[in-house]
Amino acid sequence: MYLSTRSKMKTTGAKAILKGLSDDGGLYVLDQLDPNFFNEALLSLSYQELAVVLFTELLDDYSVSEIIKVVNDSYNDTNFPNDIVKMKHFNGHSYLELYHGNTFAFKDMALSALPNLFKQAKEIQNETNKTVILTATSGDTGSAALNGFSTVEDTYVIVLYPTKGVSEFHEFQMNAFQSDKNIVIAVDSNFDDCKT
Repeated sequence: MYLSTRSKMKTTGAKAILKGLSDDGGLYVLDQLDPNFFNEALLSLSYQELAVVLFTELLDDYSVSEIIKVVNDSYNDTNFPNDIVKMKHFNGHSYLELYHGNTFAFKDMALSALPNLFKQAKEIQNETNKTVILTATSGDTGSAALNGFSTVEDTYVIVLYPTKGVSEFHEFQMNAFQSDKNIVIAVDSNFDDCKT
């Protein structure tokens, strides 16, 4: 079960994914997690295997077969043509590379899975309405959301981004996703105003 950070409102994982925020404006957080869940056995798993184990633990209203489908549809050669994640070692330091997705942003890690979790949540909840994803971004979230949800039927994405503070690269990348399913809007202000 998931709880709102602003009250004790409870909901399931699928409902939390579909709603985004709780009715009281709070974020949904997991109400409990087995304290022994994170252990050394997880270190030997591939990224996909780890995702299956993690999603199975966090989303008890999804079946294991539904989760395996989500992971296979999310973390594959189409979304990550080279590697999903890579660890580099240099001068005694280790660096985790999280930029191998389609938009070169670490947000691709989550926004490759979220659309597939979302599609599955709609099936679990027998939800057939069209959906609008509304997001504000200072750059990389917009492109990752637009890319991730691009193949989800009956789902539309509106991205607000500030004219002050977004890079030329991100602005160009987001606007390249304009379509009848996606609307990208430049707000003549800053990121806080976009969020508001």
